[in-house]
Amino acid sequence: MNRFFSLNNPSDWQRGIWYNLHVSNEGIALNKSPEYVIDYVHQAGTTHHSRLLDFAMARVGSLLWLDESGHITHYDDGNNFKETVFRAGRGLFSKDSFLVADDEYVYILDPEARRKVGAYSIANGQCVWSWEEGEEQRLFPLDAGLDEEGRLYITTPVLVDQDNERKEIAAGTQVVVLRLNRAGKVDATYAHEELRVKETATLREIRRRRLFRLSVAEAGKAYLFWAQTNQVFRFSSEGADVCTLAIPSGTKPAGFAVGPGPILYVGDRRSIDSAHDHTRFILRFQPTGEALAPLTNYHGRADKLVFDNQQRLYVWDAQKNVLTMMRLVSRTSNLDATGIPMGIYFSRALDSTEYETVWHKFTLEADIPEETQLLISTFSSDRKEHVIDGAVRNLDDVLLAPDMDWRTKLQRTANLWSEPVINASDALFHSAKGRYLWLKIEWLGTDRHSPLLRQMRIYSPRDTFLRYLPATYQSEPASANFLERFLSLFGTFYLELEEQIDTISRLFDPDTTPGEFVPWLASWLGMGRDEHWTEAQRRELIRRAPELYAERGTRAGLEKMVQLYTGERPMIVEYFQIRDMKAIPELHELISSLYMDHPYQFCLIVSQECATTEREQSVLQKILEDQTPAFTEAKLIVLRPGIYADLHSYVGINSYLTEPSFLTLDQNLSIPYNTVLSGKDRSRRIDYDTRIGLDAELE
Repeated sequence: MNRFFSLNNPSDWQRGIWYNLHVSNEGIALNKSPEYVIDYVHQAGTTHHSRLLDFAMARVGSLLWLDESGHITHYDDGNNFKETVFRAGRGLFSKDSFLVADDEYVYILDPEARRKVGAYSIANGQCVWSWEEGEEQRLFPLDAGLDEEGRLYITTPVLVDQDNERKEIAAGTQVVVLRLNRAGKVDATYAHEELRVKETATLREIRRRRLFRLSVAEAGKAYLFWAQTNQVFRFSSEGADVCTLAIPSGTKPAGFAVGPGPILYVGDRRSIDSAHDHTRFILRFQPTGEALAPLTNYHGRADKLVFDNQQRLYVWDAQKNVLTMMRLVSRTSNLDATGIPMGIYFSRALDSTEYETVWHKFTLEADIPEETQLLISTFSSDRKEHVIDGAVRNLDDVLLAPDMDWRTKLQRTANLWSEPVINASDALFHSAKGRYLWLKIEWLGTDRHSPLLRQMRIYSPRDTFLRYLPATYQSEPASANFLERFLSLFGTFYLELEEQIDTISRLFDPDTTPGEFVPWLASWLGMGRDEHWTEAQRRELIRRAPELYAERGTRAGLEKMVQLYTGERPMIVEYFQIRDMKAIPELHELISSLYMDHPYQFCLIVSQECATTEREQSVLQKILEDQTPAFTEAKLIVLRPGIYADLHSYVGINSYLTEPSFLTLDQNLSIPYNTVLSGKDRSRRIDYDTRIGLDAELE
């Protein structure tokens, strides 16, 4: 009877020791490290072919450009979309402006203008709020950033000599970071005693030299890089701390950003001839200031660095007017200084508990991509102690010693290991005899790929179909050995069939059945047949099938089915709920058009997020058809955000009430809350298509 040792979960692998490998629930594979590579290089500019002055990230893969002509252009390379959001001549900003943006708003900051900060809608260019000169708290933006909640962080000196036309900042003036909420109000101020201007300089000169660079990372942590001292100040709700970056001499720091990790990235703007441009990289540091390996896949000047919410890095070279996008890829790590993507695993002794055990075979469940290798070597013995490096030592102690490097272990045990078996999923052991068995497994990968060893089984003692044959087939050792190995092929097929039969019950369990069987299992129950149901949703359908079938055709059953698909509980409106309103003559026609005409109808109302595409709406319609009793008629209503007269507007669901506010057209004009815009063919609505004097007028 075969017994086997199984290595198929992290705790099994952790009994051994490994080098340059990563153990997870999926299996064991080579370590991988993230690395930025160039995705594309763009000659920056707008529809007006002017040089780029600044840029900011808007939606995913979407850029906002400020050019020297004073235009701000919204550019989406993926969708081949380009649109001028602001044109020059409106007096909202100057060439000293700079930008930050998120999905909804672009923030234009200008330390020299009267309007220091303006928050504008990307969709229609309307000003949401602004910070004007002369307000109670002075503001002179040097740099800015946004956190995940849309709060704006601004670096500013606390005092500027405005009596002087040059707007000088005196030596010793403190620099602080202000945090503004979504309404443009200061809700936090960050300061550090060491953060003071070293020498008197003008506001424009400090901006030009890029002395202060701000970047906001996860959890609202603001990092301020002071290029003059190479210090990084980290501010958060927990307090402030400072570290000094080990930046090589001769470097002129410019761009600064905090990337995943977090890791600090610093660009170099020193002038250098093209022949030596390969020596200029983007530097990387730990948050504590320790230097990491530079980002060597980018060579050149880096005046500004920006990360988007997909962890892509944008690098701007102001001298060449070039914008480079770099994406994060996963690369297999090299083993120490070998320069080779490889890993090694040494097992602890596997104990069969019987002396002179003949070890049978091993089987692997592994993913082995092309040009990669998985090498299995073994050693067996009836004792653990062996002569190693001139002394008798326990082999476990040598292989698992944490203070001995992998090279030394290989050198001292080189004469023990068998010839490796390469990329075999099922192989017999040759001359593996003894109570104990040790494994040496080597991974050889490529830059991008690594073998993944999911599961390994080691069988003992040797047991093949040869023992069922007459003795004459076993009389000659050489031929018996060949026949035994030949018959082991059929033994493997037989064992696999036995295992499939023994474990067939897992195919009928929604929690354990493989993903490719989930649609098949759901079809048994007539559920989740539409291809747009996800695997997780189908598993949940199968798991809750008895409950859902028991309530099929009822209000509760329909609500549960829709909630399972959309993740939100829908609203269901039945005739009895609107009967009294229909009895009012003035409301009869409106209520009938919004909801239903007769008692055998009902409405299912879902938010727009539940059905953003026609496919999702068709799935919901199919659910209604399957779950609705034969004598009733269902109506699907998908809510739109906003308040619309005589349509579906529900306060707190798809519309909200706020305090009245002024609609600002520019810094000099505003429309008070009691002004009405009426549209002729836009159903009296205000939106981004409304044009005063064309299809709308002021009353």
